[in-house]
Amino acid sequence: MRFHADGPIIPDELLQQQREGNTIFFCGAGVSMPAGLPSFAGLAKGIIDNLSSKKAAEPFERQEYDRAFNALFREFGRDEIDKQLYAALRTPRGANLKNHENLLTLSRSADGRPQIVTTNFDQLFERAEEGIQFCIPPALPNLELNQSIE
Repeated sequence: MRFHADGPIIPDELLQQQREGNTIFFCGAGVSMPAGLPSFAGLAKGIIDNLSSKKAAEPFERQEYDRAFNALFREFGRDEIDKQLYAALRTPRGANLKNHENLLTLSRSADGRPQIVTTNFDQLFERAEEGIQFCIPPALPNLELNQSIE
């Protein structure tokens, strides 16, 4: 099925699985950009520039953003980088959370709980739905034990 003339073709089976609550959504920083937050690359670049880090600039230039953050943590320590992250991810009260709300709706399991995995540092999913349950590594569900992903 295609929802827009120039949009992707979405297999009917995937749509059926979504309707039955059998899908998990994997979301990155692009979800939060309409709320005014940077892309993952933009977030890394902003912190590298703020701290004038030459060590993190090298992996950044190779588009190895995770390695750039690892270099930042090693060079400046977790507390400083966390402070930089909190400042960069501050969003206004009226931020556009429509993407987050839509994904929370689309990702619901058969019993109505959202099933989302995100790499985002921001907490906009939690802001879009008050009281939402979440897990933070290393305390993640174990799929081999059939623990649910919510």
